Amino acid sequence: MCSVSDADKLQSSYSQVDENVKLAIVEALGKIDADFSEFYISILDDENEDIRKEVLSALLHDNKELASEAAANLFKGDRSWLVRYKALEILSTIKPEGYKDLLREGLETDDSKYVKEKIQSILDAI
Repeated sequence: MCSVSDADKLQSSYSQVDENVKLAIVEALGKIDADFSEFYISILDDENEDIRKEVLSALLHDNKELASEAAANLFKGDRSWLVRYKALEILSTIKPEGYKDLLREGLETDDSKYVKEKIQSILDAI
């Protein structure tokens, strides 16, 4: 388990390491009882879809308001259906104001059958 002081080292080394290490850094920070949401937001546009998904999960743990905003943005515009699916899961967990309209819009516009099926199952359960 990392300490908060170790977290500073992890964050500062993030840009200098390989993709798999970046993912491990995000996962490790998620296990520390501190708020790293500012760092997460700064790396939310990483090219690696696995990192973007993990950042969404970490944000949910640290800052639900920022997680909600990030999930809505990625749900509407991420190129990876896997990231949009993760964003959808977070939106359905947090249930921010207006999320039903966002889901209905996604049902019409998303190009992934998996995302559309998940949207429909969430809307059916509401």
